[in-house]
Amino acid sequence: MARDAAPEKRGNAVTPVRYDVSLAGHRQHMLEIRLRCAAPQGALRFGMPAWTPGSYKIREYARVIERVQARAGERSLAVRKLDKQRWELAGAEGGEIELRYRVYANEPSVRTPAVDDVRALLHGAGVFVFVEGQEERPHEVRLTDLPEGWEVATALEPIDGDESAHRFAASDYDALIDAPILCGRLRTTDFEHAGVPHRIAASGPARGFDLEAARTGIERIVAAAGRLWGGLPYRRFVFLVLREPGVRGGLEHRDSTVLGAPPFGLSEPERWRDWLVLAAHEHFHAWNGKRLRPEGLGPFELARERHTDALWAVEGITSYYERIVARRAEVLSAEQLMDGLATLIDRVHSTPGRRVRSLAEASFDTWTTFYIRDEHTPNRTVSYYDKGALVTWALDLEIRRRTGGERSFDDVLRAMWRRFPPEAPRGYRSAELEEEIDRVAGGGLRPLLEAWIRGTEDPDWQPLLAPFGMRLERSESGERAWLGVKASGDGARIATVYADGPAWRAGLSGGDEPVALDGYRVRAAELAARLEDYEPGERCTLTVLRGDRLLEIAVTLGARPRGELRLRRREDAEPEARARWERWACAPWPE
Repeated sequence: MARDAAPEKRGNAVTPVRYDVSLAGHRQHMLEIRLRCAAPQGALRFGMPAWTPGSYKIREYARVIERVQARAGERSLAVRKLDKQRWELAGAEGGEIELRYRVYANEPSVRTPAVDDVRALLHGAGVFVFVEGQEERPHEVRLTDLPEGWEVATALEPIDGDESAHRFAASDYDALIDAPILCGRLRTTDFEHAGVPHRIAASGPARGFDLEAARTGIERIVAAAGRLWGGLPYRRFVFLVLREPGVRGGLEHRDSTVLGAPPFGLSEPERWRDWLVLAAHEHFHAWNGKRLRPEGLGPFELARERHTDALWAVEGITSYYERIVARRAEVLSAEQLMDGLATLIDRVHSTPGRRVRSLAEASFDTWTTFYIRDEHTPNRTVSYYDKGALVTWALDLEIRRRTGGERSFDDVLRAMWRRFPPEAPRGYRSAELEEEIDRVAGGGLRPLLEAWIRGTEDPDWQPLLAPFGMRLERSESGERAWLGVKASGDGARIATVYADGPAWRAGLSGGDEPVALDGYRVRAAELAARLEDYEPGERCTLTVLRGDRLLEIAVTLGARPRGELRLRRREDAEPEARARWERWACAPWPE
């Protein structure tokens, strides 16, 4: 998108771009939008983003726009579509242009707009068109025709300080689309930390979501993150919570986040802790990703992909620190922190794609590998969230060991924050981040950085853990029979056949529907349990439906260790190792 070097002014003020958003059609999932902006002397072009910051997939938001019309005063202007996401109109010849269009918003998620009879999430990239050449002007939004009793929550600044007027301002287009707006019969709670106001606003059923418990947990998380970074980087922050079936995960924004939450079952302790850890992840992005960011991730070019090999640093570092911050906030116990990291090692080491793509390559290729998935994805790439978290943890342990506990990865983050503050003219390059990691460690980390980030090697965990009095071990001894498949979400089909495993060698395929194992009925989700009666090396026959064909496939079963991988403290750990563990885990070594 082009940038306007000299915005047109009215008197002494720059003419803002103004949007009126009507929710009158909320029951039909429809938003009616009127845009007013200054008309250039020549043609005016406008368009919709193809993706949204924080979610690296081309989503084609323009596909839900319809009935695009334009006027200049009393004159209608012809609108011509230029490509899949841009339009052009001519003949305004100065003055003001009024543009009208509708958005069909019926895709509930944390990254797409959705409106119905209970709530509206106005996700900026999918609602507000940009006016080419006017992106740097101030932008204003006015919401109209809200159903009775609906409230509004957003990180946008209320005009004249009056939130009830439903008029909000943003400094420019990027700021506008980086501040989603949640409307509905919201439950809200507020708190201040270090003099900075925070709000939690939740839509969906009240039952099973303890708003005060959410406030207590999130306030601790905010405090722990602020201590790590040395202060809060924003003037206010809003947690927007969508409690709806199928809405999972979260999406970071500069001064807010949208958090998915299940409408039922969230009161179960483990699921509640997981949700608070999600909140810690998205809040941590207020620093890492939104302000401290790789080169290329802002100002945003939203018409096409923006590649970077450092997404592992944005998401992987954050995925490690979501756990560390949650531990320091006492949301997680030391045992839960260790259990979660051990499970992460097991998950990554079970992904064949970690030997195919490096962290840097997985980051760069996320647009076509991580976000566009098929049955072969685990064999061709690795999650830069998960492996990035493990590499960050390994680097944290190495820095702590090499500096005698004087430094940690915390110091890397703070050093990068000083070197690339929010007002810096550009983001950091990968080499600059690696340079800072090596410097904080006192030198000597370059070979590990090369192997773990641009290579496909795994950290050697036992030597890394031993100086902290920890080791990895299985909860059970022995081996079990292994087929080498993963069931689909509905449990009926094979979702993935792992490369070079028994099923792979036998010719099973993703999408196959198991019917029988050695002549007895079975579903994909039941295979692991049924194979408990088999030994590694045994042959079995799996009957599957592949489309309309019925196939019998003979498989020689492989072997996998029994039990879950666990991170344990060593009973014979030396006092120095115990002290290192205590500083890392923020807990006393248990007697």
